[in-house]
Parts: sequence; C-alpha cells; structure tokens
Amino acid sequence: MAVLAAFGSNCIDRYHTEAGDIAYCGGGPVNMAIAAKECGVNALYIGAVGDDAYGKKQIEAMHAHGIDTSHVTVRKGRTAVSEVTLKGNERILGDYDAGVLEDYRMSENEMRIAAAADLCVMDLWGMQEDAFVGLKQYGALTAFDAADRPYDPVSQKVMPYTDLFFFSHDGSKEEAMAILQDLSARGIPLAVCMRGEEGSLARDKNGLHMCGIVRCEDVVDTMGAGDSYIGAFLAWYMNGKPVEECMRKGAASAAGVLGFHGAFAGGRIQ
Repeated sequence: MAVLAAFGSNCIDRYHTEAGDIAYCGGGPVNMAIAAKECGVNALYIGAVGDDAYGKKQIEAMHAHGIDTSHVTVRKGRTAVSEVTLKGNERILGDYDAGVLEDYRMSENEMRIAAAADLCVMDLWGMQEDAFVGLKQYGALTAFDAADRPYDPVSQKVMPYTDLFFFSHDGSKEEAMAILQDLSARGIPLAVCMRGEEGSLARDKNGLHMCGIVRCEDVVDTMGAGDSYIGAFLAWYMNGKPVEECMRKGAASAAGVLGFHGAFAGGRIQ
C-alpha cells in the first residue's frame, strides 16, 4: 500500500464564538494525511507538538484516524495554535503562535523517513523549506501547498525541488492559468490551482486539466477543504490514477468537510 509522509506544521485551530472558545485539532499536513488515509493509503506525520494538553490531543486525534504518529516529537513548551473567527461560513485566520514549531527542524533521519515514503508533502507554514534539497537528494517525490501565496519567498525556495505544487487563487481563470503556465515554465512537473467554488485547474506535460466542484448542500465551515482536496488528490496520484480523476477525488473530499466545523470529523477537543 502506498504511503504519504506529511511533515512540518500542525496546530490547534481555536475558534472564537459567542458561546466561547472551541478548539479543533488540525494543521495543513495533518489534515492532508487524514484525507489521504480516508482514501485508502497509509499516512504518517513528522513534526513536533508541545508537552501540553493540546499536544496530547493532537497526537490522540491523528492516532484515532489511523495516522502513524511514531515520528512525532514531543517538546517542552506550547503546541502551535491558530486563532480563527467565522464570518458566515468563511473562516478568517487571525494570530498564529508557532509554539515549539518555531525552532523545530527535521533531522537527517526524519528526512530519510519522509523520503522513503511514496510521496511527502509540506505546506507553506511548515518552516522545513531547507529540507527540500535533502529530500530530493534522498530521492523523494515531493509536494508543496503554497496556500494563496505561490510566489512567497518560501514557495519560490522549494520550487526547484517540488514535483507537485498546489496553490489557491480567488482571481480570474485567466490569472490562474497564467500562474500555472509560469510554474510549468519554471520546471514544476505538475501544478494545481484550487479556485473554491470555481473548481480546480491543473497543468502538466499533457497540458491543462479542469475540474468542477462537488456541491455541499449545507456549507458550515470551509476550514480544511483545500487540505482535504490535496490529501485525496495525492492518495489517488500515488495509486497511478490520471490527473483529472485525482482532481475529482480531491473535489469530493473537499466537499465532505464543508458540512461541519473544523478540518476533519472528530477533531473537536472536548
């Protein structure tokens, strides 16, 4: 069975509501790993949590979803927290406290573990961009989520070492296509643009691919939708499926998390 190694950031999403604060386990790579696992591949997470109650809950949540947590480092200090407010069903990210992730960097052994998987993935907030050179030297197939910042300095740093590059874009289709064209010109084998309700676009050696959305009748919260798209896409990609099928599976996975708060089912911290 194929294995996805997700590494870098994880965090507690702390929602501020009229009824008080409600916390959910999450973080891009964690959400991707869970979505990929739900699509039938094995997944592991490499990163660090604090030795606080949030860190314990984060590990418990990953373990409950079948994620290999044997490479999670527990460090003295705070687990990362992202402050979240909701405006309608759109989540607005506020302050972010990286906690123990601030100075966490993957070891050589952790890079070997990630590279040994069928594919490894990090997001923009992972702070492990320096590891991408080593990962490629170890023969890794790499993926990166640039969020809505495809030209962020971190994104540009990993581009030469990235096989699958994901980003979000809320502008026009023409703008998205121009970015995809540029990423291809920079040598990225497969670039994918997630466009919310407008679906997704992808570009590889075979040209442009387009995919619509899978509708959710009652959208509650968009948290984790992009991560779920990526996790499902990668799961099917590792199993050798065509790009357009990977896009459809990603769209279905994204729709599946829109109907509840938090990035994945069962992520609420009680």
